[in-house]
Amino acid sequence: MTATMHRWVQDDVIPDAVRSGMLKLPDLGPDDRCHVVAELTRRGESAQLIADRLGCSIRQVKLIRGQGMTQTLMALWQLERDRDRWRRMAEQPPLFVLRCG
Repeated sequence: MTATMHRWVQDDVIPDAVRSGMLKLPDLGPDDRCHVVAELTRRGESAQLIADRLGCSIRQVKLIRGQGMTQTLMALWQLERDRDRWRRMAEQPPLFVLRCG
């Protein structure tokens, strides 16, 4: 038995298409649903607003937020923000110099 590998590629246009009303939940595959909900959540949109944009219930948005792929995307983006913040801090001169002896 041969297992087939599923490959998904992030399309950054899809969340904006949802925001503009061009796409609704039935138009999206499971992976794109996770991406859209994660991205709109990252942009600060409430579950109610995302549900309105997708034409679905708040419960459906919360279920999608709880899915592994959505959680993974949000965790990845948080790690990227943390990395960038630490990188900026490392590039700044120290606020003080500690002198001993």
